[in-house]
Amino acid sequence: MFIPLAILFFLCAKAGKLSTFLFNPSREVCHHQEAYVRRAVLFAASCVLVSLHPTSISSALLDGNDEISTGLEWIRTWTLDIAELDTDKECYTMAMTCLQLHAEMALQTSRALESARSSLKAGPTLTSGTSNVTIKIPYLNWD
Repeated sequence: MFIPLAILFFLCAKAGKLSTFLFNPSREVCHHQEAYVRRAVLFAASCVLVSLHPTSISSALLDGNDEISTGLEWIRTWTLDIAELDTDKECYTMAMTCLQLHAEMALQTSRALESARSSLKAGPTLTSGTSNVTIKIPYLNWD
């Protein structure tokens, strides 16, 4: 039990590099002929989705980082294709699980974005009561 968890933790810690390697459209590993290879890629995609915290995704989106949304959209469309077209039953099941993880992550991210936007409406700066430090929030137009 501890060995698979250790492997999962390692994969999640390396999620960014792993997703770049596995999900690069020029690589054919995600469309490999052997089902066990596609299962491994589906497992890696699930690890990426589990490792991403919704607030990190919302922060990246608010900062204008389109790379993360492009990667997540690619995972969604690829797993939809696997769920619709793959003949391997286990690949289908793993793709559906990955889609559920993606949907949950998207819901949590939209809640984090909503929370961030509502807290931004409170004012252009956040001040700490214990120090004289003012935290300025970028990309606000307070005219």
